[in-house]
Amino acid sequence: MLSPSLAPSALPASWYQCQGAARSYTSAYGSYAADVCVIGGGIMGLSVALALAKTRSVVLLEAHQIGAGASGRNGGQILPGFALPEEDLVAKLGAYTAQKAWCMTRSSQQALQRLALEHNILYQPGVLVAAPDKTGLASLKKRAKFWQDVGQEVHLLEAHDTHSITKAQGYMGGLLDPGSGSLDPYALMQAMAFEAQAAGVQIFEDSAVLHAQHGKITGVGFEVLAPEVVWAVNTHLKHWKPSKTQKAHTFMMAMPASCPEDLPTMAVYDTGFGMHYFRAQGDHLVFGSGTSPVLVPKVLQKAWLYASVRRRMPAFKPQTASRLWSGPLDVTSDLLPILGKDHHRLQRTWWAEGFCGHGMALAHCAGSAVAEAVLGKEDAFSFLSRLSSHTAPSLCKAAWLRLGHKAFG
Repeated sequence: MLSPSLAPSALPASWYQCQGAARSYTSAYGSYAADVCVIGGGIMGLSVALALAKTRSVVLLEAHQIGAGASGRNGGQILPGFALPEEDLVAKLGAYTAQKAWCMTRSSQQALQRLALEHNILYQPGVLVAAPDKTGLASLKKRAKFWQDVGQEVHLLEAHDTHSITKAQGYMGGLLDPGSGSLDPYALMQAMAFEAQAAGVQIFEDSAVLHAQHGKITGVGFEVLAPEVVWAVNTHLKHWKPSKTQKAHTFMMAMPASCPEDLPTMAVYDTGFGMHYFRAQGDHLVFGSGTSPVLVPKVLQKAWLYASVRRRMPAFKPQTASRLWSGPLDVTSDLLPILGKDHHRLQRTWWAEGFCGHGMALAHCAGSAVAEAVLGKEDAFSFLSRLSSHTAPSLCKAAWLRLGHKAFG
């Protein structure tokens, strides 16, 4: 039993949430019956609900608002693959398995791109991976080889061309990925929820789950009877069951540009420690950086972000930031997601966690695999569930240095 005091707390609104009114959904009240109850209104939960809506009755419960968590407050880059770099993925899994897993995430990337197009969400094509040092450049060359082997178009760039795109200082080169892109993640969550509801999914906001057992999911003032339960709550899974991830936080802000020429022409992330990722949205620069195992005070978040912007984007004056916010991510020891199931006579339970800040396409991929498993086709789910070593990360310095260098939001 989870007491209300332990329910996941709401995060302060991100800049995305302040840009326009979002569609609202009622709170659950009373008793409901469905084939499947999805807990969590982020990318994974909405992906499961959308995939099942044609053949199953679905109730989706969100503790706060759709897209208020990590899915709607991240850097907005829709990328294939995993937080674990491709050369390490091959070393761990072998070339065939690594390429198969990577291609599954690319299919989800393309699905999200189509969804954005269908709902007229502004989508900016292209992502550039920038290298601040020789180690990063060597990694990009290995990544380019892997992407070319799986048929993904990529281009290695010199320092001058990298600067022309990023408008940033200090990068020795880059890898241009024209098949990826970026968008407003909160707008995408709203579009997915709208489509899910239109397909028949019952969506409830401000409906925190306190207990789920024997086919009965309960919260304050409501219960849902469902033989299939999908936990799509990412960093909050540890509230209900033992988790093999460590929660972390990344920090972001949005700054107005005094001159449009100061904005990058496409989304960027780099391979340096602390991981800078940034892009233009309208007349603003959305800039994120930093990874911490604890939510540090806002004054320290601000200091880190301001220093990062001054170093990389000197044309911007960070003190004019429109808003600062943080976002949660969950980290596994090998930077690969964990998928699991727990089946009893009255309830089959499915979950996924550990997207390690690489969750736009990856969370959709996990959700699609879970939906197929609910329908009796467990091939994709079983394949993805075998990727990770399923061991919890330590808080040792080496682990966080590795995350800060290689993972991103």
